[in-house]
Amino acid sequence: MKPIIRIDHREMQGSLARSLNDSDVEVELVRLNVGDIEIGDRIVIERKSYGDLCRSVIDGRLFKQANLLKSAGPCPILLIEEDQNHTENIHSNAIKGALASIAVDLSIPILHSRDSKDTAALIELIANREYKRQQRMMNIIRNRFSKMEEKARVGESTRYAAFQRQGEGKQILDAEQKCLDEVQEMLVDFERIQVEGSKPISFEPTVLAILSSFPGIGPKLSMRLLQHFGSLQNIMNAKEDDLQDAGLSPSRSLQFRRLLTDNCEDIGAT
Repeated sequence: MKPIIRIDHREMQGSLARSLNDSDVEVELVRLNVGDIEIGDRIVIERKSYGDLCRSVIDGRLFKQANLLKSAGPCPILLIEEDQNHTENIHSNAIKGALASIAVDLSIPILHSRDSKDTAALIELIANREYKRQQRMMNIIRNRFSKMEEKARVGESTRYAAFQRQGEGKQILDAEQKCLDEVQEMLVDFERIQVEGSKPISFEPTVLAILSSFPGIGPKLSMRLLQHFGSLQNIMNAKEDDLQDAGLSPSRSLQFRRLLTDNCEDIGAT
């Protein structure tokens, strides 16, 4: 299985698209409100040519973009791609000072690449490392589930006998509910994106369960939709373009709307 990277559709109009087609990653085109490339649940990359970097320093866009990048995910990255054809006349100390402020004050790593081909290779490297990290986390969760399942299996043989003793049945039911609560908390903690300084998302577990039940909409995308729209009702009423603005790919947005429309027609028919 290849690592999946999500790229803003505007970034796929140039040479980066051709370079990524030759790489060993799966590319998904989306609309990103912040950054140009998203890898996994944590990494958001802002890609800038050196000429664009100079212009963003001159017109003051750079620090606004950097602060938005900082709030978009726990692992933001600023990627500077060399540009031999830029014509901006700006002192190198101004560029160095701006980059130093971003690296030190905002704790945003800054990477450099020679060209679009080198950028694609760097993105592929980051995607593979993040994919391996996610696989390790999933293995940890699987091991924890296996241990919990084994513990439940060992206790199953005495479960019904315990119900025959006064008071024992309630203790077993309470223990089982506690186990289920721990699993739910573990899954939510695993999927939640913690962003320093951002307002935490408040939602009911049932709302997350409803959204996660749709094909292609897992807990991570469910929380992203809730953060963007604010309520389940707003998500159900959203148009395809609005769903894409929230981070869903065009195919997932279309599938989501079709499921809602088909279900509504079935209900009306009955």
